[in-house]
Amino acid sequence: MDRNLILVRKWSCCGRRIKVLGVHDLLHAFCVNEAQKENLLHVVRENGSDFPQRCFRWLSIQSSNFDVSTLSYSSRSCRSIFCFPECTSLNLEQFKLLRVFFFISWEMYHNIVDLVHLRYLPPRLEGENIIELFKAWNLHTLHTSADDMINYLEFPQLQYFSCDSITGHPPKFVHQNLQSLSWLKPKHCTKKFFRRVPNVKKIRICGELKKCNDCIKNLVSLQQLERLYICANIRSYKSPNMIEINSQIVLLKSLRRLQLRRNCFEWNGINVLCKLPRLEVLKVSRACVGKEWELPEDDKFCQLIVLQIGGTDLKDWKATGDHFPKLEHLSLFWCEKLKEIPSGFAEISRLKSIQLRGCLPSVVASAQEIKEEQFDYLNNIVDVDVVVAEQHGYSLVVSESESYEA
Repeated sequence: MDRNLILVRKWSCCGRRIKVLGVHDLLHAFCVNEAQKENLLHVVRENGSDFPQRCFRWLSIQSSNFDVSTLSYSSRSCRSIFCFPECTSLNLEQFKLLRVFFFISWEMYHNIVDLVHLRYLPPRLEGENIIELFKAWNLHTLHTSADDMINYLEFPQLQYFSCDSITGHPPKFVHQNLQSLSWLKPKHCTKKFFRRVPNVKKIRICGELKKCNDCIKNLVSLQQLERLYICANIRSYKSPNMIEINSQIVLLKSLRRLQLRRNCFEWNGINVLCKLPRLEVLKVSRACVGKEWELPEDDKFCQLIVLQIGGTDLKDWKATGDHFPKLEHLSLFWCEKLKEIPSGFAEISRLKSIQLRGCLPSVVASAQEIKEEQFDYLNNIVDVDVVVAEQHGYSLVVSESESYEA
């Protein structure tokens, strides 16, 4: 980065991890040329290209007009294929050692066959037919819309698994490698299931409001869990039934990131989250109801770096800088009734940015006051990013960094 060899396109919300990066066109061209010289990469371009009579590891297909039969000589050595146009004639059966298959045309799923060494497949569209991958024992990453997860969770090397509509049963053995599970239903969140995936670090759960809250007690067995996303499918947010967050969530001692969406917890009830010793990122999107959030003096989010609040009817927020001593990034999206940001936030020495979307002018004014006061303290200059929504319209263009629904 210091040499501008890597260009950062997008940071994580906490600003400590690169999510998207790129390189300059000239550097990219240099890397491609060197990879071709070292017999690592071959590129099939639109203007035509003859395959060299030698083996290579990586194949980048950028044209659909080429003779597939020319691949036969190099198919034994090829480990990765990146297919950018639609290429339905590509037969993968000859690529016995293929590890990575990336493509952008969803029609390519019909050409996938069982490849023992395959490790990665890109995400697929909803509604696609199930892929029969009974021999792909080395898969590390799999995104699917299949209705039965039991066959895939039997893969011993699987680390990242996402399924749009999971049914079926837990794996028959203890899966030591699995690190990420997405879109679980509350009925899957049993003690029996979690005992068989003890090393999971990231879980996404989506389901009924009360059942999502009840399944928290079974998550306690996952002592390595670092990231948790819980989304409740409430029918109406205008007149929700307020519930109390399951207090056993504080037993997740390794939890670093927590995202709650449409959960209808009481604002003062989530103060219990301050007892999570490693919590760094907290995002609540239509997750809390009530007009007031008051933090008692002893309730401190000691490790929190990012606080994101979206879609709430909160009016009065009573807090001081002592409640969030390490906060760096504050985001408020569509908090249309909030009067102001607590003035005590000006005392947070680490505060770097405040993002506001669809908030009242009084909130914008309080953010500017915090910025000016921070400047007087000679602390970090707070970056205040404001977009005011049209009345009842929300027809503004939103930057990549702010999508609180994601």
